[in-house]
Amino acid sequence: MSTRLPERILVRERLVYGSVISCAAALLGLSLNLMGFLTVSAIVAPVLIFSFGGGVSSPSSQIGAMRAIPRLAGAASGLNLFASLVVAGCFTQLTSEIVGENQFRITVSLIVLAVFSLIAALFVTKANQE
Repeated sequence: MSTRLPERILVRERLVYGSVISCAAALLGLSLNLMGFLTVSAIVAPVLIFSFGGGVSSPSSQIGAMRAIPRLAGAASGLNLFASLVVAGCFTQLTSEIVGENQFRITVSLIVLAVFSLIAALFVTKANQE
């Protein structure tokens, strides 16, 4: 997805845009859940949009990690992916332990991840501008 975006959108902007898309999707999922829409499409659609945001921001985070120290690009790329998978795995395990029969907690965990992603993207963007 990220390769289809116009060249004028900078890598750091793609990181923020993807995180904003993920936050909006998580809030949409929470809103639908709170309004009582518990159909398959009301649950799957926000997750698809959330994943779309990840598809926009993930390649940009890889590029940013590899640009930091070019001679260590391979290690940076691997470490970045490893960290992403560890966080995702921990949240998956935590969510599965606390959810039970409550879909509300799933959307809250998506919001926590999306907000964490947005804060990290804004922090990295600000650090790169200075």
